[in-house]
Amino acid sequence: MKRYVVAGLLCVSFVFGSLNCVNVIEGELLTAIRDNDGEKVQLLLLETPTLERGTKARLLAATSTSVEEWQKSVSLFGTVRDSLAMISGGAIALWGLTKIYNAYSLISELSTEKHKTLDLNSGANPALIIKNKSMKRRLWELGIETPLLAGLGYHMVKRGYNCVSALKSLKEAKRIQCLIENAPYAILPLTDLRQAKSILRDLAE
Repeated sequence: MKRYVVAGLLCVSFVFGSLNCVNVIEGELLTAIRDNDGEKVQLLLLETPTLERGTKARLLAATSTSVEEWQKSVSLFGTVRDSLAMISGGAIALWGLTKIYNAYSLISELSTEKHKTLDLNSGANPALIIKNKSMKRRLWELGIETPLLAGLGYHMVKRGYNCVSALKSLKEAKRIQCLIENAPYAILPLTDLRQAKSILRDLAE
């Protein structure tokens, strides 16, 4: 009799350990789903050959919720990253406009008579010559800076407008959903604490 009781205790201990392991893995998977971390989900599924049927159902419900939330975020200013891209791109574009204005001002001043005839006038003021060279150098710099700023600003505004970040996250959420859907599941013979207690009670009798 004593031998059966010991065997029963070992069985119950194994059941408790298995249930605890399942709960831990389920919790980690739910966290990874909430964080939209596809790589973590894939790694956990590789470490868990089969899922308990109830666990898989809860994970699928979590992935469905995640996909719905990311679908709602596919809109202007739907995510923080897309919003920052739009705002930052707009700010950079405005900065580029100020560069264009500065370049226009320099061109206008260099087009004045005193600068146009500067090279022909051997008796020109040295300070004016230095200023002329400085303005031309600055104009050359603006010729490089302005297109770069305009291109960067346009790229960021377009990225935010097209909701690139939200679409990428939505794609990842759908990938996670497919991973959970394709994960095999098993019906465990002991799925809750009451069944384990029942076994222990029967053995004690």
